Amino acid sequence: MCRFCELATDESESTLSLSQRAYVHVKSLRGASRWLLILVIGILFFNVLAIIAWISATSKTIEILVSIIISTAISAYVLGWFAVKAPHAYRKLQEWDEDYLESAYIIIFDTTIPKGNTAGEKVFNLSKLVFPELRSDLYISPLDKPTFPAFMKALLSKRNIIRNSINEDTSETLNRRFDSYVIDVAHKTDVGYFTVKDFKDKIVKPEDLRQLARILKENFTHIFRVICVAKAYDESFLNRETLDKQMSELKANFKIDLIVEEKVGFSVLWIS
Repeated sequence: MCRFCELATDESESTLSLSQRAYVHVKSLRGASRWLLILVIGILFFNVLAIIAWISATSKTIEILVSIIISTAISAYVLGWFAVKAPHAYRKLQEWDEDYLESAYIIIFDTTIPKGNTAGEKVFNLSKLVFPELRSDLYISPLDKPTFPAFMKALLSKRNIIRNSINEDTSETLNRRFDSYVIDVAHKTDVGYFTVKDFKDKIVKPEDLRQLARILKENFTHIFRVICVAKAYDESFLNRETLDKQMSELKANFKIDLIVEEKVGFSVLWIS
């Protein structure tokens, strides 16, 4: 096992907190409801095709038509319920996600002494306490996986068809180089890559974030989250309105957080 994997073992084997468990269950519930909606739409579509086929058929059986109509009505009712209820429920869940993320981020990064030899390692270990997605022991059952590809991979792994997937995923976690540009952490998760860029002593400016976003877009298909670490940021980042504008102008299709490296530990400047 690589040195980086050993550093993260303590956090990954610890018990999820109550709020983290709620966060995981919310994600699982949203994933399950999404797949249910897809299934209902599929059933409704094939029912419509069945009705069209029945109308054009030379031999018509009324019992078959009745069963198709009942199935279609039930599917339409469920689909209508989703259309009315789901947006409101998802909005409430999203608000809870944001509240959890903000409180967990600030409490953990501002009060916890990080473990690790580099800023990238330290941020990764702290982030595992914020984002359960980074934990290899999170989704014990394949049914808990948030995406269908992740479900299939976990199912195959459970049957010993895919082996050593964790070691393969973490073998190139640290110091990914793209020409001369270094990404300090690029950790593959079921929902995309979690990346950390340590700017070290450089004063980070908007053009530095634009360059980072461009490089990540060019080299990674799916990104879960990006954390930028620096000892100092440009003065324009210290004004909330200006910072909001600059971060929105990045137009990145992934979330970018800004962390300040203090003499001891870190503090949170921006949460996407």
